[in-house]
Amino acid sequence: MTSNIAFVDLMSQQHKADPFPYYAQLRAEAPVHKTMIHGIGDVWLITRYDDVVAVLKDRRFAKDPRNAGRRVREPEEWEIKIMSNNLLRYDDPNHRRVRGLTAKALKRCGIEHLAGRIAAVTDELLSAMAGRSEADLLHDFAHPLPLIAISDLMGIPREDHDKMPKWIEQATSPSGPPDMVILSEFLRYLQRLTERRREDPQDDLISALVAAESDGDRLTPDELVATATALIIAGHETAVNLISSGAMTLMQHPDELEKLKQDPGLAASAVEEMLRYSAPVESATERFAVEDAEMHGAHIARGDLLLAVIASANRDAEIFVDPDRFDIARTPNPHVAFGSGAHYCMGAPFAQMQAEIAFRKLFERFPAMTIAAPSDRLPWKQMPILRGLEALPVRF
Repeated sequence: MTSNIAFVDLMSQQHKADPFPYYAQLRAEAPVHKTMIHGIGDVWLITRYDDVVAVLKDRRFAKDPRNAGRRVREPEEWEIKIMSNNLLRYDDPNHRRVRGLTAKALKRCGIEHLAGRIAAVTDELLSAMAGRSEADLLHDFAHPLPLIAISDLMGIPREDHDKMPKWIEQATSPSGPPDMVILSEFLRYLQRLTERRREDPQDDLISALVAAESDGDRLTPDELVATATALIIAGHETAVNLISSGAMTLMQHPDELEKLKQDPGLAASAVEEMLRYSAPVESATERFAVEDAEMHGAHIARGDLLLAVIASANRDAEIFVDPDRFDIARTPNPHVAFGSGAHYCMGAPFAQMQAEIAFRKLFERFPAMTIAAPSDRLPWKQMPILRGLEALPVRF
């Protein structure tokens, strides 16, 4: 299938603010489309729902570029090795092994006991905004809530929570290489924490990761640090985007927001629709073609990089009735916001729990809250994969 598709900068403010018309054009005219992303290079965009799901489940598309014949320079720095080799980048059999041990740790630790703590932190953050006429909902609420939640889940001591923002910022910065001093500080901190939990286990996820065992197999010290890092980064960034863009979407659709106010029991369904509609994760992380493949007339060569575009799949009219309509009671809602297949997001239940608590309490405390800026003036992070606001000014 061929088509004349104008080049779009996928990290531009204009695209991030409203990527959906572009993806609708691709689904219709070039469902497998080759483009270029600054800092990444040539990529194939996979945009139809069925194709996105197929790519995410197909072993012909690997996470590790080395399995697709790409030459990858092995980093010398321990810190870069940790960031480059983790659960998010593994293929089987290593992925199955590390994911299995991580799943055991998550089951042992559980998340239900944190609901009360998340509710209490939500109340504290909302109380801190009370009495003000305006606030930045991202800075004052959507960012700190997941930060505290993931820190508590992992077992980061409360006195160290203030260190987390700068550490996560360096680990996720799209603007260039991280500050190695700060990155090393973060990873060495996690290394020391895993060592302490080995000697003195607590009721937290790091202790559960240390203890996770299957037929005598355990995570190595480096795997512990890499897994903890991946869980923290993924667990924080996606939840920040979900809460901020979800709040924005609700305020932009007052009729749906009113439904939620009248029936808080719709919170779970509303969160599912926010995940589908607002695309806090724009694309799944990179896949690499293990062998040559043909899709919709496009020739994908061994080693080529693919992005399965979740934001597009979740607006596919072949799957969703009236896909550009925001409907907090939508059913069925088979969105792929958390991916699909073997790499389905392990932290999905935790992110959903946070968001449900956040939205119930947020609009209960501030029922008249509105966005304090035109929608086309809201700033968006210029980064691949994720779609998130940089600020969300609101008026109470």
